[in-house]
Amino acid sequence: MTDNDEASSSDKSKIRIKLGKLEIKFEGSESFLENHLPNLVELLASVTPIESESEIEEEESELLEEKESSKTKKIDMSTSTIANKLGAASGRDLVLAACAHLHLVKGHEKYERKNILAEMKTATSYYKKTYTNNLTAMLQRLVKSGELNEIGENVYALEAKKAKGLESSLSGK
Repeated sequence: MTDNDEASSSDKSKIRIKLGKLEIKFEGSESFLENHLPNLVELLASVTPIESESEIEEEESELLEEKESSKTKKIDMSTSTIANKLGAASGRDLVLAACAHLHLVKGHEKYERKNILAEMKTATSYYKKTYTNNLTAMLQRLVKSGELNEIGENVYALEAKKAKGLESSLSGK
């Protein structure tokens, strides 16, 4: 090995990043990695890995029954109808529709993650299996945006103003 070979091989770096089934390999100059690695890591952190439907685990879900009190029932719509009226175009929107159904139709002030998931699944035209794996992230975003309150471990409630806003828009008032 010559001096030039040693210099060129020490200037080269290798990196391999694996995220689920996504794998990225790079071999190149250290300066490229120094300049671009932080952006690449940031980009990868924001990407949800694509998984085939057969690899998605089935999470426990449980439908809540409607409460006996008729006073709590503010609207009479399915989760699918609520999703339609809200123009649901994402999993996040479907989470809100499910929470609205649990709160405004079934009369529950709080509900567990498994109840939200079960309601989402009833909206068959809107629900996608990938929403199950992304539910944690969707719930976290809704909590951070102030639309949902996290009142316990995996226990949620619509924020009061959000509940009133949804009721108003769904009832046409």
